[in-house]
Amino acid sequence: MQHLQRLTEGMKSSAAARRAAGLARDAVAALRDGEVLRISELAAEAAVPKKVLTAEEIAENAVRSLPPRYDASTWEKDITWYFSLGGKDGPRWTLEVTEDAATVKPGRPSGGADCVVKTSVDIFRKIVHEAYAPDPSEFMSGAIKTSDLALLIQFSQVFKLSEVNS
Repeated sequence: MQHLQRLTEGMKSSAAARRAAGLARDAVAALRDGEVLRISELAAEAAVPKKVLTAEEIAENAVRSLPPRYDASTWEKDITWYFSLGGKDGPRWTLEVTEDAATVKPGRPSGGADCVVKTSVDIFRKIVHEAYAPDPSEFMSGAIKTSDLALLIQFSQVFKLSEVNS
């Protein structure tokens, strides 16, 4: 009970009730998965302020998670993807695959890219970490743009992006 009070401290009663209901839901889900939700650990985590990541940090975390996920068995030829994220002043990343490895570096590719992708940091994060597949309306609205749709699809296959990996 003490831990629950710490997790709801300073909240209005309605917000505290929603938090408690959410914890109950999480506890049931944990039991379903053969685990135990430890409220004391959640209370300790809640006491430590969480760092809010910048768009640049979110993009960097996402793009740097890709090389270890590279599936070399999908290699057919060397490919370079260039990601322009978050608009005019947003982060830029280059991702290259060869037969042996995938490498990532900030900025534009020195020799041009086979596939250019322009989108928001959030859509890119969801594609990489949540196995998100943009729907046609996002392409039509310009929320995501690419110079080569086939290579964007291949990007998903090469890095096994259909598998959720947070």
